[in-house]
Amino acid sequence: MTPLLSNPHRPSLYYVNMVGIHVGGRPMLVPASALAFDPASGRGTIVDAGTMFTRLSAPVYAAVRDVFRSRVRAPVTGPLGGFDTCYNVTISVPTVTFSFDGRVSVTLPEENVVIRSSSDGIACLAMAAGPSDGVDAVLNVLASMQQQNHRVLFDVANGRVGFSRELCTT
Repeated sequence: MTPLLSNPHRPSLYYVNMVGIHVGGRPMLVPASALAFDPASGRGTIVDAGTMFTRLSAPVYAAVRDVFRSRVRAPVTGPLGGFDTCYNVTISVPTVTFSFDGRVSVTLPEENVVIRSSSDGIACLAMAAGPSDGVDAVLNVLASMQQQNHRVLFDVANGRVGFSRELCTT
């Protein structure tokens, strides 16, 4: 389990301290400050089932997107809706792993990394950059699509969050 962090300015959010991200086993080169929890600025990472797709602060998203594209090695077809990394060919999808304090890691399989269009066979990285300004510009949000087929346990009384892989069958 990883510690659940408290932000007195945003007490309804479940903050965790993300310490790293790997795409296809490769660590992302992002400034530690882009991941570090800072209650004064609101910077950090939250786990939020009310948000559909993971949104990462601009420098974090750019690093993930760029390595994802280099691992996929196929031409990007352009944006689709809010997604800027889409493909209209069959691709090999690299895993994405989020690492947290307490030696906790969550590795996302293909179904949590890409979203597929049912009508035209386009597959897109199911993450996006967060807003470019305002308080949420420094926030990383681990959202519901990336939580699917995982059990997420919020132990608020003991100040911790746990993750485990659990396939949904219904």
